[in-house]
Amino acid sequence: MLGATSSSAVSAWVLRTPTQAVGFRIAGRGLIGTYDQGLSIYRIAGQWHTRFSPSADELANADRHYQGGYRHVLSDAERADLIAGGFADNIIQEEDTV
Repeated sequence: MLGATSSSAVSAWVLRTPTQAVGFRIAGRGLIGTYDQGLSIYRIAGQWHTRFSPSADELANADRHYQGGYRHVLSDAERADLIAGGFADNIIQEEDTV
């Protein structure tokens, strides 16, 4: 058929790292506003941690690290590990058309 296009949906499991509201001030004016900043998720010796900025030593010792504020496409094994670690609410299924 002329002009017909074909597409199919491809889905992926995606981690969106947790966020925390951060306030900012201007001298003499008090709290001006807040914004959400992404927290990094990393695992050391089987224990999961979340932090704004993990240290170089923490990252060197981590066997998994997902930088805060980014979208991370997950393998099935990564998804299972994150769910077991308590991050199920941060995992979504995205569909994209190809």
